[in-house]
Amino acid sequence: LFRLPENSPRVFWELERAPDNVEFIVDNASIKPVTCNPDMLLKNGKLEDAGVSKYWDTWGGEVGLDIVTGYGGSGNALKAFKRPHLSHGPAQIIDMDCINAGERLAFQAK
Repeated sequence: LFRLPENSPRVFWELERAPDNVEFIVDNASIKPVTCNPDMLLKNGKLEDAGVSKYWDTWGGEVGLDIVTGYGGSGNALKAFKRPHLSHGPAQIIDMDCINAGERLAFQAK
């Protein structure tokens, strides 16, 4: 996924981490605008992806993440530990294509 520069006359794409000396044939390629769901700004927010912390990262120091039993004993939850400061913990990059400048967001968690 990428963001096009304004007034860009062309687009380039790249295949990363391809083995050396391998030939590629590309057939039926397309580039389409990405649609976003403003109700799902966080990916894997309910930790539904088989109990893994996919898409989640940490902010600050040596913070660690674990998957634990969810609120009320069901589902999954994200546990942050080794937090050296009150501002350190779980983090995730939000898709800015779904947000307009100046909009206010509300965060909710159990």
